[in-house]
Amino acid sequence: MTDDPASILTPHLPISAMDEHYDINAAKTSLEKMSKECMPNHLQLCKFDMEEGLHRFVQPTYTEYPRCWKLTYLDNNGGIEKVVLRVQGVITGSTMPPIKWPFKIEPCQQAYFCQSAALTGFGSESFADAIRCIEEIHNIFACHFPEGSLELWNASSSAGYLTIDMANRYFTPHSQASPDQIISFSFAIDPDGILAACTTDGTLVHTKDNSVEYYERYQEGEKQRYEAIDPIKFHIGDIAEAQVSFVVIRLKEQKYKMLIVMRALTLLDSSPLQNATIAQNRVKNQSIISATLKRKVGYQDEEVKETESKIWRMRIE
Repeated sequence: MTDDPASILTPHLPISAMDEHYDINAAKTSLEKMSKECMPNHLQLCKFDMEEGLHRFVQPTYTEYPRCWKLTYLDNNGGIEKVVLRVQGVITGSTMPPIKWPFKIEPCQQAYFCQSAALTGFGSESFADAIRCIEEIHNIFACHFPEGSLELWNASSSAGYLTIDMANRYFTPHSQASPDQIISFSFAIDPDGILAACTTDGTLVHTKDNSVEYYERYQEGEKQRYEAIDPIKFHIGDIAEAQVSFVVIRLKEQKYKMLIVMRALTLLDSSPLQNATIAQNRVKNQSIISATLKRKVGYQDEEVKETESKIWRMRIE
């Protein structure tokens, strides 16, 4: 992870792709409510710099496998754990598996090929707090590098709303991978073996650190249940919760860059998109019905001529 990940950025689709039937205000209200309900507090990105947050206990730690600096903390047993925080938002862009034929990954793209997502809060308070906390995490990293050497982090934007980009590469250079961390691709991610084929020469491997888990949350009374799901179930406009970690990689010329690494994505609520689809179909069906019910008033020329002919014959007879 020492090269500039030029392709790690998430391609944003315009929010207008949700069409005019998507109720942004309703989605924002639902998102704010869910963000306040999500627990535990100390794992919420938006509360990182608050009293219940982890900001007092974290520090950057350098690792060889892979070579980067990770935001970490000491667990109760004195061990070093990477910090994984949660943020809720509406999906505005994504590049998710499965990777299917005839998709082809060019050799020059393999090292940077990634699964990614972009979330927005539509201006919600909790999402604004999450962005502020990412800036605080960037400041924590900046103190461990020469002044000015860590590139600035800025939130992205889509249709005037701030967004958070996150990604995770499918591959790690074999030289930077611990043997006990190397794993195979699951069928849900790589059904046609396209990703696995990129590892055959031994240059790249897939590791636990490259893995992203996908879930859906079910509300059962006051209890919540999480089930692993196929990533194909996620769509732009869904409300989701991402679990992310933070790393810094070395670029060229003694420059460094902070990345937000996607560890898991959980589908919280797909109703905003479903309601938009229902409204869109209702309008479409109504237009079809209106077109079908149109009728012409008066008579066609052929009808008039035929009637006149019958009247003329009746007079002759």
